[in-house]
Amino acid sequence: MLHDAHEDFQGGHQGITRTHEKLRSEFYWPGMYADVERFVKECVDCASGKGSPPNAGPSPGNIEPTRPFEAVSMDFVTHLPESVRGNTFLLLFQDMFSGYVMCKPMASTTAQDVAEAIRLSEIRSFLSDSA
Repeated sequence: MLHDAHEDFQGGHQGITRTHEKLRSEFYWPGMYADVERFVKECVDCASGKGSPPNAGPSPGNIEPTRPFEAVSMDFVTHLPESVRGNTFLLLFQDMFSGYVMCKPMASTTAQDVAEAIRLSEIRSFLSDSA
């Protein structure tokens, strides 16, 4: 329950107060606020966004590239008007070292088409939201 309330897909990684309010609207248990507070403070993703995480863990926020294109994140922009070439998606790549963003117009979001759109040999690490 704590995980779902804190890492909600519609507004994930809320702070202590918002996570508590969301839980409180449907649940109650003694010590709930303290449990929420502890859970949020121990969230590796939240901590990595605010500096060094207290506990090292396998979190995308812990990747610190040392050169360009060592780690690249990617995501899609969807539901765009259809282009003359039939594209309705944009595949976005962001170099996590420099912040440089590249866009590739796409007609689909299939794994096959994504694999064809990227050059894996130049990238050591890829991050995706699994969508």
